[in-house]
Amino acid sequence: MISLRSTLGALALLLLAWAPAARAEPVALDLAPYRGKVVLVDFWATWCGPCMAEVPHVKAAYSKLHDKGFEVVGISLDSDKDKLLKTVSSKEMIWPQHFQEDGQPNQFAKKYDVHSIPAMWLVNKKGELA
Repeated sequence: MISLRSTLGALALLLLAWAPAARAEPVALDLAPYRGKVVLVDFWATWCGPCMAEVPHVKAAYSKLHDKGFEVVGISLDSDKDKLLKTVSSKEMIWPQHFQEDGQPNQFAKKYDVHSIPAMWLVNKKGELA
């Protein structure tokens, strides 16, 4: 197993997220609540057809498993914040989303060599890539 403890630590320091139903402005994401949970890290974009085709499946898994300790964190490779916010709201994607606001390539996709999307990582309760 590859440990993602440093990955989750980096996300805790750098990740910006928002719950679309609650607010439109990014806020710091506290990852402490994710300890001991299974987390799906979803690299995606609104312009990616296969990514959008996966949204109903991710939503179904989230709805079914969230009460059992399953979480989702989206890492958006979008460059258009408004389009991302509209998509997240209209698709009712209630989990946190990271958006790189500086116009640069997504820092997490670059750091972890994600070259194509959709890409999903499942992190187990121990913080390891499952």
